[in-house]
Amino acid sequence: MFKKKHCNETQNTIISIEHDFIDDKVANELNEFIKNMNKEVISVIVNVDKVNFIVSAGIGAIIKIYTDLKRNGKDFKMINVSEHMKKIFAITKIDQIIPLEYKE
Repeated sequence: MFKKKHCNETQNTIISIEHDFIDDKVANELNEFIKNMNKEVISVIVNVDKVNFIVSAGIGAIIKIYTDLKRNGKDFKMINVSEHMKKIFAITKIDQIIPLEYKE
């Protein structure tokens, strides 16, 4: 479901979502996965390269993950965001809150 890679030098942890969509179930499992990670993690980067679609419940859960991490002084970013997700994040203005990097 998720693949994790940690860089000791930067304390970044990259989590790759191994699904083609994010619904509330996947997002809640991601939230639990992040909560169970090492407390020394400074930055969480979520690679959504394989994700093509996100439902509204998934968006809400992603916002919760972002908020929880920021509240604890940690950074959160999503990378390899698809064109479809880019449009959804723009419409909902989430692209103005959560750092996103888009697929080229």
